[in-house]
Amino acid sequence: MRRAWVVLLLGLGSLAAALVTGRDLYYHLAYLCTGLLLVAGLWAWATLRGLRLTRVTRSLRATVGRPLEEQFRLYNTSWLPKVWLVVRDESDLPDHRAGA
Repeated sequence: MRRAWVVLLLGLGSLAAALVTGRDLYYHLAYLCTGLLLVAGLWAWATLRGLRLTRVTRSLRATVGRPLEEQFRLYNTSWLPKVWLVVRDESDLPDHRAGA
C-alpha cells in the first residue's frame, strides 16, 4: 500500500508540474502513473476474484491434550493463474503451527 501512495504522489507531482510548465514530459509521466495505478488495481481485483478457501478439521472442537488436525484447500476457479499466493493461519491456539 505504501508503494501505491508513492506512485500517486509522483503522479500528482507530475500533473502539477505539467500544469505549471506545460511540458509534455510531465503530462506523460502523470498519465503513466495513473495508468499504472489503474492496471495494478484491476490486476489485484482479478487475482482475488476466483479464489475459494476451505478449511477441514477432523473434529468439530479442540480438546486439551489432543492434537488438532486441519487441512486448508485453496481452489482457483478463474482462468487467470495465481502466482505468489500466501495463506496465513492466524489462529490463537497455543503451539499451533499451520503447515509445520
